[in-house]
Amino acid sequence: MRKEIKYTDQLIPNAYHGTSNENAKKICRDGFIASCGEKQFLGDGIYFYENSLRHAQNWAERYFKGEPIAIIKAQVVLGRCLDLNNWEHRNLIVDVKERLISRGHKESTDAAVINFIAKNFNPKIDTVRACYVQPKYGNLFPGSKFYSYSQLILCVKNKNNISGYYIAYQSLDN
Repeated sequence: MRKEIKYTDQLIPNAYHGTSNENAKKICRDGFIASCGEKQFLGDGIYFYENSLRHAQNWAERYFKGEPIAIIKAQVVLGRCLDLNNWEHRNLIVDVKERLISRGHKESTDAAVINFIAKNFNPKIDTVRACYVQPKYGNLFPGSKFYSYSQLILCVKNKNNISGYYIAYQSLDN
């Protein structure tokens, strides 16, 4: 069953991308380069945390351990957004996964399914967004239904949907 991904002009004004100081300078000079591979959470694209400089900083500190880091703040227009906070879009993922299995693709990851949708749907997907919860950090307090560590993640597949960006934070060089 084919679901339509509608276009939206919604602007995410506070999208944060964590990286090294060196990479941030390259991004400001040459533009973003998409992360690729089936291990990427939402498939190939440029990753941001919505409305959380702290999540981007935490990720960069872990990934670039011991190196100076930077956080790039961007504005992103969602465009044709596969929004996994939307029930119908989550069901689309399930439907496509089942079709891929029926065609012999038994080991398709979430990223592979999202990449398949992004590359094969017409019109193409511009962005993907989802909430990612890390249960290992526990609930806010005993009995709470909310987790201590949840993130709103945005994956930009179409670079043209990044309307502007700048370095919002840099740690000191060693």
